[in-house]
Amino acid sequence: MDLPIQKFMKKFGNLEFANDFLREKIGLRIVKEPVFSRQEDLHPDGRLYLYNAIRGKADFDNPIVKNASNLVLDEDMDLVSIGPAHVPELTKENEDKVDWTTAYAEEVIPGMPVIAYEYKGKQFLQTPNSPKARDVVPTRNLTYHMAVCYFLMKKYPNEDRDTVLYKFNERYFYYMIYTCKDWLDRSVEALTLVTAVDKMTLKEVDDRTLTMLSAEMNLGLPDFNIISSMDDAVTYLHSVMANSKSDTIIIKDDFTKYKLKGREGNGRG
Repeated sequence: MDLPIQKFMKKFGNLEFANDFLREKIGLRIVKEPVFSRQEDLHPDGRLYLYNAIRGKADFDNPIVKNASNLVLDEDMDLVSIGPAHVPELTKENEDKVDWTTAYAEEVIPGMPVIAYEYKGKQFLQTPNSPKARDVVPTRNLTYHMAVCYFLMKKYPNEDRDTVLYKFNERYFYYMIYTCKDWLDRSVEALTLVTAVDKMTLKEVDDRTLTMLSAEMNLGLPDFNIISSMDDAVTYLHSVMANSKSDTIIIKDDFTKYKLKGREGNGRG
C-alpha cells in the first residue's frame, strides 16, 4: 500500500516533475544516487532517491511530509527504506495526550542517524544525507557505510566488509545512531539501536521486539527512565542535560511519542 507521498507523486506521472514540486512547494530535500556504482555488481542499474523534510520550510502536519523522514524510493517510486515518522514536540498544551501511567522517558543519542535496509537482495546503509551512507565521517577518511561496517566487523570477526550487513534481519529497517570518539570527544565509538520499522506494516516495533533485535545484533539501546508526570519528564531532562548528553529526550507511552526539549517553550522552562 502506497504512502500519501507516493500517491501524490504518482499523480504527476513523471518522477522528476514530482521531485521538483516537492522541493519547491512542499519543502523537501532530495538526494539522488545510483543503486550500484561498480561494474562488477551483477545487479539491476537504477537510482535511489532520499527524501527529508526541511525544518522551517515543510509543514509537518501535512500528510505528504509526515513520512518524508529518511524515506528512500526507487525510480518506480516504490518504497525502498523509511525511518520513523517526525516526532512532535511535547508542550504544556498537549501534555494531557500522554498516558502518564505507562510513560517513560528515553535519552536522545547525539550522533549520525544510520538506517540498515535490504533492497533487491542486497544490504545497504543510509544517512539523512545519502541513501547509501556515502557521506564522510568528520575527521575520518571513511564514509559512514565503511565506518559502520568496520564497527560491526569487531563484533563479528568471521564476517568481512561485504557480508557483515547481512546480519541484519531483512524484515526490518533498523534506525541507529553512530558515534565515534573522533567526532564527540566524550564518547567512544558506538552504534545504538533507537528503533526499528517493520517492513510489512511500516510501523515501529514494540519494545519487546526492539530488545530482541538489539540482542541479535549485539547493539546497545538508549538509556531510559520511568516517569509519571510532565514534572518527572522535565526533571529527567535536566539530569540528562547536566551530564552533557543531549538537550532533548523522547517521551513514550503505549501509543504516542513526543520529544521534550531543554529550552524555553516546553511548558515548564
